[in-house]
Amino acid sequence: MRQPRESDAPGLVDEVIERWRAGEQPDAAAFLERHPRIAARKSLVLDLIHEEFCLRQETGETFVPSTFIERFPQYQRSIAKMLAVENYGAERPDFAATLAESPWPQVGQAYHGFEIVEPLGRGALARVYLAREPALGGRPVVVKVAPHGAHEAQLLGKLAHDNIVPIHSVRHDERTGMTVICLPFLGTATILDLLDRVFAEGRSPPTSAADIGLAARAYQPAGLVKAEALANSVPLARWTYQEGVAWLLAELSRGLAAAHEVGVVHRDIKPSNVLLGWSGRPMLLDFNLSTGLEQRADRLGGTLAYMAPERIFTLLTGEAPRENAVDPRADLFSLGVLGYELLTGKLPVEPAGADQCDDAGLRRWLAAREQPVTPPSQCFPGGNARVDQIVLRCLSPKPENRFASAAELARAWDDFLAPRRRAARWAGRHRRALLAGGVAAALGAAAGFGMWRQLPTAYERSYRRAIANYDQGEYAAAIVDFSACLAEEPRSVAALFGRAQAHRQLGDPDSARLDYVAAARIENRPLFWFCAGCCQLRSSSGSALNDLTQALKLGYDPAAVYLNLGKYYHYQGREIRAIPFLDRALEANRSLQEAYYLRSIARVNELASDNDPMLKVASGDIEAALRLGPWSIALGWLAARVFAWAGRSDRESSQRAEEQVRLLLRHGESRKQLEGDTVLGPIVARLGQIEAAAGTAPVLREVPMLHEPPASAVLPPSAESP
Repeated sequence: MRQPRESDAPGLVDEVIERWRAGEQPDAAAFLERHPRIAARKSLVLDLIHEEFCLRQETGETFVPSTFIERFPQYQRSIAKMLAVENYGAERPDFAATLAESPWPQVGQAYHGFEIVEPLGRGALARVYLAREPALGGRPVVVKVAPHGAHEAQLLGKLAHDNIVPIHSVRHDERTGMTVICLPFLGTATILDLLDRVFAEGRSPPTSAADIGLAARAYQPAGLVKAEALANSVPLARWTYQEGVAWLLAELSRGLAAAHEVGVVHRDIKPSNVLLGWSGRPMLLDFNLSTGLEQRADRLGGTLAYMAPERIFTLLTGEAPRENAVDPRADLFSLGVLGYELLTGKLPVEPAGADQCDDAGLRRWLAAREQPVTPPSQCFPGGNARVDQIVLRCLSPKPENRFASAAELARAWDDFLAPRRRAARWAGRHRRALLAGGVAAALGAAAGFGMWRQLPTAYERSYRRAIANYDQGEYAAAIVDFSACLAEEPRSVAALFGRAQAHRQLGDPDSARLDYVAAARIENRPLFWFCAGCCQLRSSSGSALNDLTQALKLGYDPAAVYLNLGKYYHYQGREIRAIPFLDRALEANRSLQEAYYLRSIARVNELASDNDPMLKVASGDIEAALRLGPWSIALGWLAARVFAWAGRSDRESSQRAEEQVRLLLRHGESRKQLEGDTVLGPIVARLGQIEAAAGTAPVLREVPMLHEPPASAVLPPSAESP
């Protein structure tokens, strides 16, 4: 059994699963309570839950799946989908046997030119992993592995659209029959994660489209979130949740239109098959069941809850649709089901025994498709009649009554999102305020409406000024402009983050922390908590510990967090407490010069005598810090003293101490101050005698000099900031 580091989340999960398999009672909920930072890695959470479910079944334990799911309220839809895959395998013994015998890759394994990092998901026909590609600089990629998956790769190769996940490469293993498809790493969240978030048990109905961006960034592998993750997609910042859903459906309609145009029908549109990119942009995934318009409909399968009635009929009878063609309007039906669920949190219809895939179950689903569907507006506060019309038209049992094409559906959603219509809806929601403004205000609004689409909002104008001032180093002016942004939109995380950065640049860490924390309470990002903790490293209040611990739980870079926890105890004069955190920082990243430097200080302060074995350890840390570079005055002083102590019994260390003293003198340190130092004074005197005898100072090797402290690991605001 491998021994995982604290920062190795997949290792921790592997270890507990091995203990469960060895006989320990499985309890995923208790494990997640003890390790809350694992909750930020949803794929690992689902692996744990899946393992517990399987082990309980294998031991013959009697339990109700719905009760099992209720133990994990944050992941209910995802678990239900996972168990549906289990049920599918149970009803298809040949299929289950094929998958059980398939040589799935393991974490840490070198696999067809990829290094497997962690699992991202499992479906009925494939498994998906986060991986690195060593041949291309170790770039992060997504690897999908499926038995005989060449069909999907051939179809994906035809597609090039912003709303379809592209393909990098495909490899086939003749020996095992496995196809390995390499995809770009664009995020890990799907619409299933969005549904889990916005319709979580006990939560109020969603009102803001910002939830889409939050869900897209909620579960990400530590250290791999790209810069785009810090930017909200343009439409999501100030739109209603209903408008955000309309935007998602418009984007997906465009992706389907592009696929249909080259003769590809998806045939399995559902929440888990729509990736949410870093900014919230939706992209179609998983074309494993797809087929061409010209092909016979012999690739049966799919998910009944999202399946058009004509496809259920084909499954039930084995008869292909009229003219032996696959109608692309079946995809529009599935997209309608997806939209209905996004708006209401439930399916349009769900018959009794919905989880059964036998003939009786198929007949119940087919009959349910003929039932009238309750309009979404009756299930969702503030619903819109036009949204009802679009969604219900997609859900028509007869293909000829749906939209004629995905392109036509996209135009319908675009019309709903047109600025004039959004302005009218906004006015309707704020009718009382507008009436209270009087006739003059109404006339002014009417006169200016023609310009509304072209002019940036007051918020946007203030934000642009703030960014420009910040980039020019005018931090006080930037604070004024960011404050103007917050007067317009008090919950703008971009403005709060920007103002915090400006306060930090002006040397006001207390004000900076207030804004970082305010941003974190709106959007619970690890970056915000990390920045807040960095502001209070010199404070004895303890807020730095709380903030940095929260950042770690949410998946922020462990090396950076542990380094700053060590710095906190260093600044408090509690060096012994700093050492374990510096150890962990260096376990996660061996290139942290500052961690070696601080750990050496901590060990030197604990020396009992010149012969203390810890002196050798401290010397090793100094060696590492000097090797990593750059050199600084503070590092030179510490190195000179440590080498001088060690040099009392080691000539080489004595020579290294002399070299550091020469560097200090060369870079302007006071000879008088060095002479007055009890440890370094004798070295200065000896060097003086050597130089006097030689008539000149020796030539020193060049070293990179750090004249200013390095910038904090906190990103400045820019147009790509949150």
